[in-house]
Amino acid sequence: MNEIKEDMRYFWKKKDITVYILSLLILLIHTNSFFNYPDTGNSISAINNFFELFFISCITKFAVPMFFIISGALFFRNYDNSQYIRKIKTRTQSIVIPYLIWNTVWMLFAIVTSYTFISRFFTGREKFVLSLPNVLEGIFHYGCNLPFWFLFALIVFIAVSPVIDLIVKNKYVGMTAVVVLFILSIFDIGLPKPLFFSGNSIIYYLIGAVIGRHYFDRFTGRASVKKRVVSVFILILSAAYYYIYNINLIEITPHLNNLWSLACAYALWNTVDIFTDKIKKHEFTKTSFLIFAMHLNIAAIITKLVLIILPANEYFAIPNFIITIAATLVIIHLFAAVLRKLSPKVYCLLSGNR
Repeated sequence: MNEIKEDMRYFWKKKDITVYILSLLILLIHTNSFFNYPDTGNSISAINNFFELFFISCITKFAVPMFFIISGALFFRNYDNSQYIRKIKTRTQSIVIPYLIWNTVWMLFAIVTSYTFISRFFTGREKFVLSLPNVLEGIFHYGCNLPFWFLFALIVFIAVSPVIDLIVKNKYVGMTAVVVLFILSIFDIGLPKPLFFSGNSIIYYLIGAVIGRHYFDRFTGRASVKKRVVSVFILILSAAYYYIYNINLIEITPHLNNLWSLACAYALWNTVDIFTDKIKKHEFTKTSFLIFAMHLNIAAIITKLVLIILPANEYFAIPNFIITIAATLVIIHLFAAVLRKLSPKVYCLLSGNR
């Protein structure tokens, strides 16, 4: 019994660390520092292009699939329909309420930066058109907070979990459903757009549901040394592959990239075993959701400030990128620490009680 409890403590720690890494990858994807600097065609611009491609496009492709897999696995690890209402209540607190709050916050931010004197400092942003449909879109969809398309999809999947459970109750039916949905995606048949940002998200969530229903014991286990070494190699190979793919040296159907992203997600999960035990304290990983919720506009503001303070030439593109990432994380961590101390209830509302 003690061994089982220890294994679960290890699993939750590993999960927190993995999700934190994924939140950092999402931050990389949405940091547009390099976009603000000219490409003069010299060696510095070539270095900038390499950094931009590597950090934004080459090491981040599996972040969203892994988020869906982990979410599906955790929801269905002990699920049956008798727990539907209880699961809905807990996910309302951890997902739905923060989703609505942050969507409202960033919609108000879009209004302020469109219609007040502050708009002079936010040139280049698309102006928010104040109308009832846009307000509803901003609050209940992800019209002003694009990264939250993931949470919108997750909310829908949770709402229809009895249907998903019917599909994955038998592992072979569940795996067949994943294969069928993947084949349909090759013909661009998937969840409807623009309601869902990604039509393939249900595939990754179903994979997680199958894992949670039938293979959760394996999911919580530690990877062997051999698996860890192979996984590190896969991640290195992945970075090289995506770099070559993005500079158009190879032509491969994007659907094969989806399979490769799954392999990378599996590799990351195994790789985290290398240092999970070595990290003594991991309270910082609790801010993953806030990084996900806050990074987009904070990073954009910092990028603009650095652009104003430092010379706007290509020599400062990489410093801007580094400063933006570091400052964004510092601001979010400080915000979390201060709010947690001053108003724990508000902190719980904004972070989903994480």
